[in-house]
Amino acid sequence: MIKHSKIYNDRWLQIWEKKGRELKSPKIENIINANGHNTKFGQFKKKEWNKYIKSIFKNIKIKKGSEILEYGCGAGAFLSYWYGKKYHLSGVDYSKSLITKGKKYFPKINFKVGEISSLVSFNKKFDLIFSHSVFQYFKNYRYAENLILGMLTKLKPKGCVCILDISDKEKEYLYIKRLKKEMGKQEYKKKYEKNKHLFYKKTFFKDFANKNNLELKIFKHSSKFNKNSKYRYNLTLRFK
Repeated sequence: MIKHSKIYNDRWLQIWEKKGRELKSPKIENIINANGHNTKFGQFKKKEWNKYIKSIFKNIKIKKGSEILEYGCGAGAFLSYWYGKKYHLSGVDYSKSLITKGKKYFPKINFKVGEISSLVSFNKKFDLIFSHSVFQYFKNYRYAENLILGMLTKLKPKGCVCILDISDKEKEYLYIKRLKKEMGKQEYKKKYEKNKHLFYKKTFFKDFANKNNLELKIFKHSSKFNKNSKYRYNLTLRFK
């Protein structure tokens, strides 16, 4: 298994482990919070959360009976949308405490603790493999490339890889400026000076798609429920 310290900032791992230990209730709002989706820029209730997910996947056909895998699933906030609706759900996350809670709250989801090696260890392939608001926590771009390659090995021929809520390099300055204004410079420095996010140019994914003969679609997702979305973008990758 790839060591966390080689890929992620260990400070982020400590944060997610703490959130998992503090999660005491299967209430969806609590799981959303533990997965880090509630921020100063937006708070989700169950109804808004379901609308948010539905709006993201509105242009991606997901048939009943589909095999769905989430990388960076936390305790299952996203997967809960499909839970109990005749889908086959799996999830991978590097936080043991969050996965432990996910197994407790959603026993029919096939959860695994780990990273790329855990993802590729599944003995089946998937119709949809997605990751939401995860790529910014990687230490380097090489890991992002290796992860997508791993996803592709587990994708069905007509399947789709969907990477969501990617931090836009072109809007990095505006995002940080707003964070400092909302949080205050001292709080921002305390939280993010050593816990920096990784921002991506769109050309990073365009070059990857061209090199691997993939169909790439990049799309915006401006959401009133997630004000961070104006600084992010989404994409899909498919085999040609």
